Amino acid sequence: MNFFNTVPSLVFSFFASVFLFSVFCGFLWRVCLCDMQVHSHAFVRRYLFRIGGVILLLYGGYLAVAWSSVSPEVYFYNYVDQFHFWEKCEELAQYPSIGRIFEDCFVRRIHIEQEAIYFWFGTLGCIANKFLGGNNVYFQMYWVSFFAVLLNITVARLALLFTDSKTAFKWTLIFAGCSFLLGYSPWLLRDVHIAFLFTFGLLLLFRGGTLWGIGLQFIIVIVLYQLRYESCFLYLPILGYYVWFWGRGASSRVIIRVCAVLGGMCAFAGSIGFLISFLETILSTGTLYNEWTAEMASEGGLARYIYMLPPGIRHFFVVVYSQMTPFPFWTTLWACRTPSQFILEGVNAISPIVWPYIAFFTAYRVCSLQRLKSSPVIVKFLIVYSALFLIANSSNIHFRRLLCVTPIIFLLFLYFRERSSPSERSRFLGMFSFCYLCGCVLYVLLKGGILL
Repeated sequence: MNFFNTVPSLVFSFFASVFLFSVFCGFLWRVCLCDMQVHSHAFVRRYLFRIGGVILLLYGGYLAVAWSSVSPEVYFYNYVDQFHFWEKCEELAQYPSIGRIFEDCFVRRIHIEQEAIYFWFGTLGCIANKFLGGNNVYFQMYWVSFFAVLLNITVARLALLFTDSKTAFKWTLIFAGCSFLLGYSPWLLRDVHIAFLFTFGLLLLFRGGTLWGIGLQFIIVIVLYQLRYESCFLYLPILGYYVWFWGRGASSRVIIRVCAVLGGMCAFAGSIGFLISFLETILSTGTLYNEWTAEMASEGGLARYIYMLPPGIRHFFVVVYSQMTPFPFWTTLWACRTPSQFILEGVNAISPIVWPYIAFFTAYRVCSLQRLKSSPVIVKFLIVYSALFLIANSSNIHFRRLLCVTPIIFLLFLYFRERSSPSERSRFLGMFSFCYLCGCVLYVLLKGGILL
């Protein structure tokens, strides 16, 4: 990797990100935030800039360490998908124009699926080749981290709806630094982009139903379809709830017109061949995920024993285990070979300790049906949606597939935490610590005492 090619990329990325960040924040402010009047505009502006600066420094530092770990010897050592995306990026970056990339990705569809991520990586590579002295890994990694920062800022804004600013600030930083999002933020994968779109759609959901919002929700669906078919399918309940929520307050004449337009669009796009192709892709992908999971379970560990359980019980424990992976936390450190890798995997070792507490506390509070009855309809919807999302993904327990639902679970955690007494929080923390310790001991015993 040529460092001198990276310097102009770094300079360009900084100024371009400042510009795009300003435009995006203005868009959020005008279109998505102005109707959420829990705090004054000035207060929210100061809050977002303060927490955004901290998150930017955190993710920028992690990006620098991640970039230093990329070398010919350990090239993309952690996620092999990056080899494929980088090869396609280099191939598309050689095209003479962005229009040609668009034609091959969306008109000719030479890759058949996930065309949006190929187009994004290829466009960035084409710009780098033309103006920055050549495409490089750092330039691509930077823009993935950029979306991760925007996702966290969106979560920070939503957190103000559930708790006070001090608690929202503290727990949003915990989410940003101790969730799995930080570990995935710099890598050339599509999961961060998908998670950002889910979070943005969630922001529209809390803003309230508008025609603008319906248009943006359909754009999100289209982009998700071009990123990952399964994610598009799993996002449809959010779109349906948004349209239903908007329809309650709109006049009947407007509803009829909009439904007619949307019905015509759906009839045009939903031809028989399109639906058959869509369902075949979903089924084939599910089969592939089942094969991956079976292969991973055969390697040993707790996953092997979980998949021996009967159906129903197995799916329950798969969902529970998915919120704890990698378990135990120290297993991520064995593959490290360089100091930078130890730093990267050290962050990944923190996530499976902190995130299970957030997820299981939320599940523990949900089981209190008396409090659940008094919750708003949107909270009940998000609880059901999160549960169904996790069950639907139980065929593949890799946390990457669950990244887009983590902001929803985190916001539900803030909601129930705010309605729990300090003694209830302390009691659950003690229960969780004891159970996690017992799980670690059980793991050591199942491994035959190798780690003792």
